[in-house]
Amino acid sequence: VVRSASPWSAGNPLPAMERLETVAVNAGATRTIGAVAPSPALARHHELLPHRQGHPGCPGTEDAHGAGVLVDGPAAIGLAEYVRDRTAASTSALATAADTPLQVPSAPASDSLWAVGLRTEAAGVALEVGLDTLLASVTSSSYNFDDTWANKRTWLNNHVDPDIPNTVGQGANEASVVRAVDRRVLTSSFGAREAATSLRAAFARAERLVYLETPALDGLELGATNDKIDLWAALVDRVAARPGLHVVICLPYLLGRGTPVYLQRIRDAVVTEALAELAGNPRVAVFHPAAGPQRSLLLHSTAVVVDDVYALVGTSHLWRRGLSFDSSYAVALTDDRLEDDRAQEIAAFRRSLCAGRLGLALPELPDDPAELAFGLRLLASRGGHGRLAAKRIAPPDPDPALAGLIGSSSMTSFDIWDRDGSPESGFNPVAWLANLTTTVNSGAFNP
Repeated sequence: VVRSASPWSAGNPLPAMERLETVAVNAGATRTIGAVAPSPALARHHELLPHRQGHPGCPGTEDAHGAGVLVDGPAAIGLAEYVRDRTAASTSALATAADTPLQVPSAPASDSLWAVGLRTEAAGVALEVGLDTLLASVTSSSYNFDDTWANKRTWLNNHVDPDIPNTVGQGANEASVVRAVDRRVLTSSFGAREAATSLRAAFARAERLVYLETPALDGLELGATNDKIDLWAALVDRVAARPGLHVVICLPYLLGRGTPVYLQRIRDAVVTEALAELAGNPRVAVFHPAAGPQRSLLLHSTAVVVDDVYALVGTSHLWRRGLSFDSSYAVALTDDRLEDDRAQEIAAFRRSLCAGRLGLALPELPDDPAELAFGLRLLASRGGHGRLAAKRIAPPDPDPALAGLIGSSSMTSFDIWDRDGSPESGFNPVAWLANLTTTVNSGAFNP
């Protein structure tokens, strides 16, 4: 992605914001292919299965893995639109690029999965710096989504970017330009939390099995007042409501090399608090994947599979910052070709992931959700037998320095490191940045 050197250009990240999306598109004249990959690139890691072999003869490094998605056909247009938006460093550049509409590829000749791309990003990032407050206001100067393109262009030229050509968005190209600009304005004003919205709906329909693997999760709600999403509560409530529902959770012991110690501490704290809500439930199994003796596997992607009919794969991790603050991209997939009430491709994907994390051959992995959860709980209770990480995530010890830092403000350590990216009234960015800087300077990083 090539960006303007100006700190005021569109798309510049907020302080402490992670850019986790890796999306590539090859938009040809007759075929468009898109790919969503884990972030960061894994070339320098040991990413090949099976993890427990230790990769003899390879240079010493950490073991990391991430799942990705290859999208071919009409669904790839959504990825192409996202790449176009992310590579346009100004609103005028985006409008000019969108003035050449993307060609929708023909549908596949045979039945295939349905897919949709899902964007996550904090408010105030997509447009030129500082405009999210203006655009989200209710004054007469705010952006009118229902107005004509001519009036929108005039407003944008006056308030955002004076360089949008008058020739852009004429005739048949108007719909393409309006769609691109409206989506950027909407994302900047309110943020994007499309993965969280999709997952909440999927959890509400779960009946038999939810399999999820992610670097982090928490039980914190996100969103502005009167527009809240509590994803973890949705899953906990569904487990209570459906006695036949089983949940399998795969979490790495560590976030990864170079992670600030305070971020690791917060991750451990929010994970243990969330899992405590399901503690003791025999239908819930939690495990930490291993990568050989005394080595734990790192995950750079999130994958969620519900009842083997819905899957979400990408880098929208399941804690508050991952679902609303950090910039990420994921793809949700489903299929209407069912056998035994399961989509066979999604079921095969889930089984492959789970077997790989446990170092099992596919025939050795229990197919029944109850047997899978029971077997994992039993394996964890017996120390993992080398298939699970020897260490388990535990609540961090109290940090007096951190407690003293946060005690003087209304912010908690969760608000600083696991921030909500939604537009919040009364949020003090100066205090947040000051506390963040202090904790970074006083802490260390994972080796």
